[in-house]
Amino acid sequence: MRLKINLAQVSRMKQTSTYLAYLPLLLLLVATLIGNSYWYYSINTDIARYNEKLSSMAQRSLKTKEPVEESIPQKEKESLAKEAAFINSVIKGRTLSWSGLFAHLEKEHIPNISMVSLTPKVVEDKMRIAVRGVGKDLDTITRFMDRLEKSPSFQGVFLSHSSDTDLNGEKLVNFSMEAEYTGK
Repeated sequence: MRLKINLAQVSRMKQTSTYLAYLPLLLLLVATLIGNSYWYYSINTDIARYNEKLSSMAQRSLKTKEPVEESIPQKEKESLAKEAAFINSVIKGRTLSWSGLFAHLEKEHIPNISMVSLTPKVVEDKMRIAVRGVGKDLDTITRFMDRLEKSPSFQGVFLSHSSDTDLNGEKLVNFSMEAEYTGK
């Protein structure tokens, strides 16, 4: 009988499987590094391009002694203003805290009101929420609207549409309303 002593800490087979297990992680890290460096260089290129554009506008302004904003045609100014307003409304719409909205609605909710849909829209830099739902009767809907109006989170609540409906013999009222959501 021969004594066999193995001084290696890990068998060679286990090392190969470990290398293979870490290979996708290594590839992901390399891809992330390449992507980030591409992003960094493209951002630097954009910055250089914008700086060049600004310096050319400044040079042109100094040569003509005309303010830069007057050198931009009125039609282009209006187009840029509309585009900026649209982008700002999209940004404001995307920054809506849904959890905050739901928490405020839940705080003001009363029994016998079911909300079917909530649709946010930005109107004149204000966040308006269109609410469609079903209530037991018009009095219940009015109480719900009053609670929303008294809440610091909502203002300008108005009922835009209501119609009677019958569901399994029970009379209900479909409604649509709008409110400005302040988020306070």
